[in-house]
Amino acid sequence: KKKIVEVSKKIYYKSKVRGRQQQQHYKTMKSLTSESFWCLFKWYIFFGAFHEAAHVVIALLVGIPWKDGILQDGLISFLIRTLIERQTVIFNVFGDGWDVPLLIVRHSGWIVSVTLALLIPKCYRNAKWAAVITAVEAITTDLLQWNALLPFFEIEPSIGENVSVFRCGNFGIILLHHLWLTDQGQAALDVLEKMVKVTMMRGAQSGGVITFTPQRMKKDKGGLSLQGIRSRVVNQKRTDLSVLVRRKVHRQVFRSSKNLPKDFVPVLSGHTRFATSSKATLEGTHPHRWTPPTARRVYDLSNQVEPSPQLRNVENYITHNGDFDFYVVNGKTYDIEVIQKWLAITTGAPMPASVDSCAVAGVVDLLRTQGCFGLSARYAVCFGLSTSKIEENIQSFPSYSDFENIGIVFEEVMCEMLKGSATTLERISETEVSRHPFALRVLS
Repeated sequence: KKKIVEVSKKIYYKSKVRGRQQQQHYKTMKSLTSESFWCLFKWYIFFGAFHEAAHVVIALLVGIPWKDGILQDGLISFLIRTLIERQTVIFNVFGDGWDVPLLIVRHSGWIVSVTLALLIPKCYRNAKWAAVITAVEAITTDLLQWNALLPFFEIEPSIGENVSVFRCGNFGIILLHHLWLTDQGQAALDVLEKMVKVTMMRGAQSGGVITFTPQRMKKDKGGLSLQGIRSRVVNQKRTDLSVLVRRKVHRQVFRSSKNLPKDFVPVLSGHTRFATSSKATLEGTHPHRWTPPTARRVYDLSNQVEPSPQLRNVENYITHNGDFDFYVVNGKTYDIEVIQKWLAITTGAPMPASVDSCAVAGVVDLLRTQGCFGLSARYAVCFGLSTSKIEENIQSFPSYSDFENIGIVFEEVMCEMLKGSATTLERISETEVSRHPFALRVLS
């Protein structure tokens, strides 16, 4: 019995010591694993910064300016983009003559990263792995031009390339063939529903589509114009936004598609939204329009010799992603609240919705003036003069009828200049030298 007790005690003490050793080993391995992870992460950050530094250095060597080409949006934005988002963006150098330099800058990153991954010895395990991961990511982004693999941020396309990426909730369809409109547009609606389904990953609280279709004007106005049919919906708790948008577009547009001319090309432009700074309401849903359809005297610019104005419904729709917090006129910055009040006065239309994107549509109403002298005169007062400014409490502002009367004077002078001469509308407008006599005749 004594021997059995002694043996039992020895086994107990040995197992207790072994348990303590295993517990200590577990703590040691956990500590080593944690240290290894953070060491790997630090090397990953370092090689990412080194990769982006290679882009910047090569960009400077090929002649891209430091301030206007790399630091255009400021040093802080540059550091955040380089160290955290792991990307390099080159500004203001797109166009002829820059294709080869930008190609060199783009490929320099992955070449440097792959070279580093090959040169680092295997004994430096964490550094080797971090370099290999960075090299693989560099190959996918710089060489293959895919999206980045590992960062937690959505990376912009590689520098030097204007690549369109679905990421902001905007989508659009141009139906080039009339067959898309057969069977009440079911084939086109299938594509539309799929597009909405994809962009719903960005936001699925509400969405809408603007469809431009022909509209026959009244006899006294004459001609064929376009009208925008806006289909907007707010998603509910147990509904599918893509299905709701499809149904509304079908009901408002495609049920009558057989009446469309066969040579007409319908255009659909849409947007899905997640209300980040406001409630998900129908008024806040894209597409946005500030000024309702209004008849304007518009010239058909295809007739350069004997142009004549015709009344056309003018309306502007926009889909917009991002923030519209301010606007700059003559070097002065104005906040969105001031802009919204000013737009209601200058456009003559009350603010349709308080969301900032709606104000973008209002600004577009003032900027889009081609072919209309009245709209151009209003633009000149709002933005074109050295004294132009945005004011929320304007004591007096001309009505659009006043601007249209000014435009009629321009029309009369233009007709006199074009009558019986070889001058065309394009020739009058192409240079300041040719526009100056036109302006003098208007003033006289």
